[in-house]
Amino acid sequence: NYSDAELDYFACLNEFDASVGRVLQILSDRGLRNNTMLWLTSDNGPAGQCGANGECTKNFYKQFPGRAGPLRGRKRQIWEGGHRVPGIISWPAYIRGNHESNTTVTTLDFLPTVMDVLQVERPLQQRDWAMDGTSILPLLRNPANGLPPRGIGWLFGLHTVQNKGYRYGPWMMIQSVTSCPSKDCAKPRLYNLDLDLSQSTDLADTYPDVFQQIQTNFTAWYNSVRNSVDNESKCGWPLWKDGERTNE
Repeated sequence: NYSDAELDYFACLNEFDASVGRVLQILSDRGLRNNTMLWLTSDNGPAGQCGANGECTKNFYKQFPGRAGPLRGRKRQIWEGGHRVPGIISWPAYIRGNHESNTTVTTLDFLPTVMDVLQVERPLQQRDWAMDGTSILPLLRNPANGLPPRGIGWLFGLHTVQNKGYRYGPWMMIQSVTSCPSKDCAKPRLYNLDLDLSQSTDLADTYPDVFQQIQTNFTAWYNSVRNSVDNESKCGWPLWKDGERTNE
C-alpha cells in the first residue's frame, strides 16, 4: 500500500515525464529537435530530513518519498545525498550516440558551456571576475575525455557559514550539517568517495596532508565567492553585509 505522500510524489513524476515529452514533441514538430541542447537535472537531492546523521529508516520514505540510493543525506545537507543527482543532456547535432559518464558536472557549468556553444565572451569589464564553472563540451563530444581536475565548493550560508564542503578528485571535505546540532557534526571530516560513497569512514586523521590542502583550497574558494557577492555582483539581490541584510 502506498501512502498519500507517495501517491502525490508518483503523480508529480508522471506529470513531469509527460511535460518533458510534450516539449520534445513540439521541438520535433517545428524541426528544432536536432540542434536544440536540453539539460535535465535537479538542483538538490530528495526533500525531507531523516536524522542528524543523514541515515534514513525504511518507514521514513512513506512520509518523504524519493531516495538517494547509497548516498548519505538529503536536500539541504552537505552529505552527497543532498546534492549528487543524475543528469541528462541531449543535443543530437553534437552528441554522437548514447553515453554514460561518472564525471562530476555541476549547474555552475551551465553558463560557461552555453557561452562556449555560442562562442561569446563576458563583457570586458567582467572578464577578471571569478567563474567557478567550466565548459563541458569536450565531455559531451567524447565522455572518455573527462574534464581537467578541479576543485568544487559547496556552501550553505555565506557570511554565516552553516554547512560547507569541498571536493577535489575522490576527496570530499564536509563540515557542519543542517540537521545535526551535535558538536561532532561541526567537526570537519574527510572522505574518499571512490572507496566510500556512503561517507561512513572519516579519513581526516589518516590523511592529514590531504585534509589540510582541501581546507586551504576551500578557504581560497570561499574568499573568492565572498568577493564576487560583495564586490562584483550587479544582480540587485538581497545580500548580507556586516551581519545585516541589505537590498543594495
